[in-house]
Amino acid sequence: MHAEATIHIDAPPERVWQLLSDVTRMGEWSPVTYRCEWLDGATEARVGARFKGYNRMPPARWWTTCEITALEPARVFEFRTIDGTFNIGSRGREMTRWRYTFEPEDIGTRVTESYDVSFIPALLRIPEQIARKLPGGAAAVDKRRAKTDRGMEETLRRLKEAAER
Repeated sequence: MHAEATIHIDAPPERVWQLLSDVTRMGEWSPVTYRCEWLDGATEARVGARFKGYNRMPPARWWTTCEITALEPARVFEFRTIDGTFNIGSRGREMTRWRYTFEPEDIGTRVTESYDVSFIPALLRIPEQIARKLPGGAAAVDKRRAKTDRGMEETLRRLKEAAER
């Protein structure tokens, strides 16, 4: 699965990147992630730094461990979510990769948020497979995915509001 959303923000790439790469502020932008905290003694964004993201999409609440995978000031901020069900290696298995790119555009910045799902743990995959077989279940699963995509658009709108203040 892949999805992306793009917006123009009337602020320089450096400012927008700085706001977004401070993961402790993610709850200000995202309608799903309401809090993030650094892990393992990290205090700022750097490749390999890990953080925990707390999410809610009623009726569900969950958290994920995330690891920054790419970081180029004013250009790229990328992280992956990690499956903690089984300890595969010391870092876990990648589930989803989230990427934000920042491109100068006119007097501002073109920001693109995207995600690529590479693995869905069985505890999440099996209920979805069952739901798809029930009357109206496929529509409910598709509705949840559409809500995730709308959440990206909302995240970018909120980021725009903050960066343009």
